[in-house]
Amino acid sequence: MTLTTSAPQQLAEATVAASDVVCSGCVGTSDIADGAVTSAKIGSGQVANSELATSAVTSSKISDTAGVQSVDILDGHVTSADIRDATITSTDIAPGTIPSGGGTADDNSVTSVKIADGEVKSVDIGDGEVNTQDLANGAVTQSNIASDAIQLNVNRVESEIITISGGSNGAARADCPPGEILIGGGFNAERFIRMSWSFPEDENTWFAGGQNPAAAEQRVSAFALCATISP
Repeated sequence: MTLTTSAPQQLAEATVAASDVVCSGCVGTSDIADGAVTSAKIGSGQVANSELATSAVTSSKISDTAGVQSVDILDGHVTSADIRDATITSTDIAPGTIPSGGGTADDNSVTSVKIADGEVKSVDIGDGEVNTQDLANGAVTQSNIASDAIQLNVNRVESEIITISGGSNGAARADCPPGEILIGGGFNAERFIRMSWSFPEDENTWFAGGQNPAAAEQRVSAFALCATISP
């Protein structure tokens, strides 16, 4: 039996040569010192998901500069518990679809079903943004109207003076201007006129008239009380 001892130079050459040798199972876990495998010794893309222990990747191991992208998050995996309070602003809400005729998209991503009952306050509604079609029939009652919110402005409108010959009948009509509401009326007549009529002829006109039993002419006129509501 012959025992051969290699020279130090030969051992060094053998060590270098061994790095080029593929040897399956030659180096086990017990052959590697703790901390001996560094990032420089791991090829790019060589650490797969199966090599990572559960919860091994923590927030401190994720880059602050766009470390997690939207493509890294599965649909439906960000819940309200994952969102910090007051971090979603109007710019984070997608606009609605663009109308078929063109133009810009309507902001309709937040619909009524996504708003909790009672969560829309007066400060959330712009002045003049609530219109007639937004109010249910009977929704505005007397208790919803301030005592000085509605003012009734009354305007007296006189008709022309009508002359009635002796022994004849005659009548006058007073009309409210457009936009005003007839709420009443009456007449002015000389002493011998026997007034027979004084009533609203329609929703806009007051009618007044009668008979002149005297021989001399007599005059009569009507007036309408017309109202507007302000403001």
